[in-house]
Amino acid sequence: MRSMLTVAVTLMALNEMAICGNTAPPRRRDANGMLHLGRGDHIMKFSAKDLEILLSKYSIRKVVDAETTELKKMVALTVWVKKQWIHGKQMDKWLDPARRKNAVEILKKAHLGGRFNCLYYATVLSTCGIALEYRTRRVCIDGHVVSEFWSKDRKKWIMLDSDANVHFELRGAPMSSYELHQAVLNKKIKEVKMIQHKPLPATMKPEQFAEKRLMRIKRFIKLKFYY
Repeated sequence: MRSMLTVAVTLMALNEMAICGNTAPPRRRDANGMLHLGRGDHIMKFSAKDLEILLSKYSIRKVVDAETTELKKMVALTVWVKKQWIHGKQMDKWLDPARRKNAVEILKKAHLGGRFNCLYYATVLSTCGIALEYRTRRVCIDGHVVSEFWSKDRKKWIMLDSDANVHFELRGAPMSSYELHQAVLNKKIKEVKMIQHKPLPATMKPEQFAEKRLMRIKRFIKLKFYY
């Protein structure tokens, strides 16, 4: 069995290659033809030790091992991240800029009462996914950030929103951000089903959240991928 350090080094190397575009087709485009952002302020920061902490202190492997299918494992991890703190905008109060891109630091402050927005949810979910040997990325849409996990079973990206605690499906199949983007452009929003996981966001009642479905899907008119 590979050591945690070997896994971490391999995953970080792949992540680095993805940032540089080496795992994407020419001109740094992915299979969907979408351009990736290069190096910048949005890059996630983690070490082999950080991944070990996520696996040992937070026992995230137990979260996914309790489920039987790949999608259920991804959803279970999404729900676990949602439960770690309540959405808020107190980033400046709890984290200095140097620590805002690190999942371990975010979780540490969250458990002390910190409240953070969608970028922090996506950062923690994506990093936890990497610790569990998934290939992950974050996607910036219109005023919101979500995560995507590469599905080995389906050979495609699956979009997971741990802030809103949802994913989307088309005819029973989980969708990627790009597929949602295409649904918006091609005016096929009615065919898209929003799968709401529990718990609901603390500030929303079920009937209120249902009203947000259309708005959340329409956000996918714009896409930027980053790691």
